[in-house]
Amino acid sequence: MIRRLVGLLFYACALVIIGLAIVVGVGRALAPHADEMRPWLEVALTDRLGLPVAIERVEAHWPRLTPQLQLNGVRVGEPDAPLASIDSASLDVHLPGLAGGAGNLFDLTVIGLDVELTEDEDGSWGLQLVRGGQLGGGDGLPAERVLTGNLLLREVEVRIQPQEWPATAWHLPEAELERSAERTALIGRIHPQADAASVLELRLLADHAAGSLEAIRAWFGLPGLDLGADLFAPFVPEAVDTRERLLQADLWLDWSRESGAGLSLDFALTGGEDEAVSGTLLAERIGRRVDLNLPEMKIGDEPVVSGLALAWHDRRAALAFDALDLDRLHRLLAPVSGLLPWWPERLEGQVDSVSLMLDLDESLHAVNGRIRELVLAPTGPVPGVEGLDLELGLAGDRVVLSPSGPATVMWPQQLRESVELDAIAGQLLLAPEGIEMRELSIAGDIVSARADGWIYLGPERPFLDFGIDVQRIEAGDPRPWLPRGIVPPRALEWLEQSLVHVDHASGQLLFHMRAGQRAADFDPGDFQAEIDFAGARMDYWPEWPLARLHEGQVRFLGRSLYGQVPSAHLGESTLSVDQVVIGDLTQPELVFLATADDADATALAATLADMPVAGWQALFDQTRWSGSLAFATEVTLPLRQMSEWHLDGEVEINDARVALPALGIELSALHGAAFFDRHRIVPTALQARAGQRMLTLDLAADFDAPTRLDIGAELHPADLLADDELADLVARHVTGTTFWRLGLDAVEDGLSITLESDLEGIGFELPEPANKLMPQSWPFRADVRLVDQDIELDLSLAESLEMAAWREAGDWTTTVGLHQPRPARPDNPGTVVRGQLNDLDLGAWVSLIDALPLPDARGVGRADIALSLGRLAWENLSIDAVELGLVREEGAWEASFDGDGARGRATIPSPLDSGRVLAVDLARLHLDHDRPEPDPTQLIAELGPGQTSTASPVGYPPLHLLIEDLRYRDLDLGRVRVESHATDSGVEIERVEASGETLSLQGRGRWVEGDAGPYSEFEGRLITDSLTELMTALGYEIGIQAARAQADLAGRWPGAPHDFSLQRLDGALDIEVSDGLIPEARPGAGRLLGLISISTIPRRLTLDFRDVFAQGLKFDRIEGRFRIADGVASTDELLIDAPAASIKVSGETDLIDRRYDQYLVVEPGVGGTLPLIGGLAGGPMGAAAGLVLQTLFDGPLRGIAEARYAVTGAWEAPEVDLVEARVTDEEGEERILLPEELDLD
Repeated sequence: MIRRLVGLLFYACALVIIGLAIVVGVGRALAPHADEMRPWLEVALTDRLGLPVAIERVEAHWPRLTPQLQLNGVRVGEPDAPLASIDSASLDVHLPGLAGGAGNLFDLTVIGLDVELTEDEDGSWGLQLVRGGQLGGGDGLPAERVLTGNLLLREVEVRIQPQEWPATAWHLPEAELERSAERTALIGRIHPQADAASVLELRLLADHAAGSLEAIRAWFGLPGLDLGADLFAPFVPEAVDTRERLLQADLWLDWSRESGAGLSLDFALTGGEDEAVSGTLLAERIGRRVDLNLPEMKIGDEPVVSGLALAWHDRRAALAFDALDLDRLHRLLAPVSGLLPWWPERLEGQVDSVSLMLDLDESLHAVNGRIRELVLAPTGPVPGVEGLDLELGLAGDRVVLSPSGPATVMWPQQLRESVELDAIAGQLLLAPEGIEMRELSIAGDIVSARADGWIYLGPERPFLDFGIDVQRIEAGDPRPWLPRGIVPPRALEWLEQSLVHVDHASGQLLFHMRAGQRAADFDPGDFQAEIDFAGARMDYWPEWPLARLHEGQVRFLGRSLYGQVPSAHLGESTLSVDQVVIGDLTQPELVFLATADDADATALAATLADMPVAGWQALFDQTRWSGSLAFATEVTLPLRQMSEWHLDGEVEINDARVALPALGIELSALHGAAFFDRHRIVPTALQARAGQRMLTLDLAADFDAPTRLDIGAELHPADLLADDELADLVARHVTGTTFWRLGLDAVEDGLSITLESDLEGIGFELPEPANKLMPQSWPFRADVRLVDQDIELDLSLAESLEMAAWREAGDWTTTVGLHQPRPARPDNPGTVVRGQLNDLDLGAWVSLIDALPLPDARGVGRADIALSLGRLAWENLSIDAVELGLVREEGAWEASFDGDGARGRATIPSPLDSGRVLAVDLARLHLDHDRPEPDPTQLIAELGPGQTSTASPVGYPPLHLLIEDLRYRDLDLGRVRVESHATDSGVEIERVEASGETLSLQGRGRWVEGDAGPYSEFEGRLITDSLTELMTALGYEIGIQAARAQADLAGRWPGAPHDFSLQRLDGALDIEVSDGLIPEARPGAGRLLGLISISTIPRRLTLDFRDVFAQGLKFDRIEGRFRIADGVASTDELLIDAPAASIKVSGETDLIDRRYDQYLVVEPGVGGTLPLIGGLAGGPMGAAAGLVLQTLFDGPLRGIAEARYAVTGAWEAPEVDLVEARVTDEEGEERILLPEELDLD
């Protein structure tokens, strides 16, 4: 059975294939004769379309199993009024239709039409076939004559040309149209010509009856429409970003004539950086009522709005929604924000339970809802807010906004900074005619205020008619509250910069003007304000001193400002400001009158130093003011061009003091008045005290660049000096007065000071070469430049001194020229001196410099000094014709001497307490003594005990001194060596040696700090065979000639070693002189160091035996010890052993008062007695007068066995009195005789 069925199937298939082959073959054979079918086809198509059809020509093709007929020149409709003319169409033959009887044998396809839909000026649309055919009029055709049947459209180009929108071009690949008398169905796909991927699918079913449309049911599907395609570019403004955004949507439309229209839209917008936006929109229109519902719209999973419903009917409308997230709404509409100039930069908050009912004639019936945590940052000139809560309500027919809670207000156009508010309360009532503020109050940490009044709205700009009562502005920055729209820009800019702080303020503001009215158009009634303030700080101009306004009032009237400040500080100066005026805030010029009855000069100087006037800072920074003064000045500050500010005023100085520390100058008790303006001080005379002297100062100043102050006065230099110690020193060495000119010039970054005088009228009692007589003219000029802490000095004195000095970063550089131009400035800090002097008393200059109140020299830098000296003196010693060089390197001074009087080097550690050795190594040193030869009748006075050095020996360096050839006057001291080392208490001198041809010195000592101060000790021995030459070289004429002398000294004295003198010595002196002669000498000579007067001895003993003592007293030896303490030298038995006599000395010598109190015992020599021819005299301790015995007894005596004398009185005229004499008569008997028993006549 199955096999028979399979066989039948194969048999049937074969018959079909054979049949088809026969049909195809016959068809292809008949294809050239297709036009013969034209009448039949016209009848068939007329029956199919329901309208007459005419064909110009038919062509046939049989490419496959079914034929394809091409119809050219097809006309549909009546010949006189065709409905359409088609250039070309195709007719596909369906062979299966042959078996269907009445089935559709042909499919009519229209290919390649170019259709244009155009909107005319009246808004009506017309259809035109641009290519592929044309449309004709069909007016008057009955409804049943409208095109019916099936029609297939392919490759149709559609161009839509609206009147006000850019044209768009679409491509219809294929669409199927089925139409009957009651229903039309359309199925197709269409896409933009330039974007084949953006396909719009459509399904439409329309019911119509008797030519009238009764109902439409349609579906439109957008699987992915690229909104950034070129098709939409003409419709989308450039500000709208549609890049990479795809729209997916399903739209269902249902409309009927009876029930109205309904719409359901599901959409999703994807692409860009944001998440997809999706939602469902339902719309319905029944009669004249329209309802829209948006149940929910989301961004991603976050809802934007929920429960939104909108309805309107005729002139009435209602809106309600459950919730709206403003932040998400802001993000949703961001792509179109460029179309909205008022679009806020930031919008956040939650809107809940909103309902609104109104008539479209602007009548409200209900308003409800609330907004929580509103954040609004607008882009326009309106304020923004953050964190505000609003309740929506209705009062009558006005919307009521009731703000509450803390909030932040941002209003860049009016307020410089955001304002934090703790609370907002009150109401805003909105109506078409305006906005009413009813008890609208704000409160924050630093401010509380309330506003009441109206903002009237109308066809023109709003009119402001309200007042603001500012109850308080507490301590803080008031600038956020400055009304930018009220204060003109230039004045506002100044207030923004200057008004930095207010402790407290309150006041009222009244507005009665149109919004946006320019300040230049203000009338006094447009804007008024009265403000009381306290504790304000104003930085009223860059680089000017800060003003502190303790209390005051300010009043705005239109575009003018008036005020007063009874108590204020400008910088450090206390003052009051009686009048403050800005006549026109649009061209602001601040004028105020500042006064002070008892101003502090120190504070005022500091304030003036801070003023931005060229030179004032340098002038007042370098001077020091104190005392009291009064002033009154009017200051004008043109705020548009502050460089043209000016002031006029008067200052009265009352007992002020001024100092110039850089020069050590000070004036006190300043009195007088001066008038001034910005450019100058009118020349005037002031009274001042300089030192103890009252003087008149000629004062003048010019403040135009460069600023200069000139002062002139006749005075003593010490009068100007602020340092009392230095002033006393100058007063001791300078006498008289002279006229001085002091000029102070402001230079770039500093102050230049010029001090000039010819010095006529003053004398200098100074060491050479600076000694000056009062009538002499020595032109003097000093130029000092001060820049911050740096100093530059240029000084000249007559033709003898040129000096320059620079202090930079604390380091000094100095160059000095003496009787020659000063040398050039060295590359590194230090001192360079070059010059030549006939006479330099270095010791006197060192003593003078030591007396100066100078700082510690440890910071002295490098020094290089080279002087050519005719004579170099130190104390009473001098060196002739020497080249002196001093170079200070790191840690030491290197001195060099080159000349006939000295040659060699010395290294002096710096500082001295550094522990390094002070080394002196000289090949030769020849010293002269500058002390004049002593008068034989005078004794040289030495310093008393209180005049010694107080310098501490602690810290003095070790000493190594070696002089190969030391000469003192004509005395050859030979080779000299001194060695010492430092100890905790001072200096230990372990060796003092001198070895020459005529003397030898060995010793040791110390210089240490004791409980009572520094003292020196020495123990040593001096041996010489040239005693006379030695003592003469030391300044003593002792009149002794000796073959050998030795002195041993052991003692101490206060002060330094060079303070040695017998008057200060506390110790013992042992003397031993041998084989000598005490010659007859003139009075005053022969004083042995003030201890005894040697030369009077032979003169008192010679009497009439000139043959014995004519050449003086020969002696074998002189020896003894002196104990010296407290300026008194005492001895028990100084022995002069001579052949003629033996003389013993005992007693005391006052070395300070220079008086003798001694006894002499004279015994005869080998001869047994002293002859008594003519008398007896004695004077063993330096008496200048003696006693001559004219007669001794009535009877002849053999001689004197012993005589005792008392020596008293001053050294210059000692009294020698005989105390007693032991005599021997001719029988050899001895008797004691008193002076009254002797006949001295």
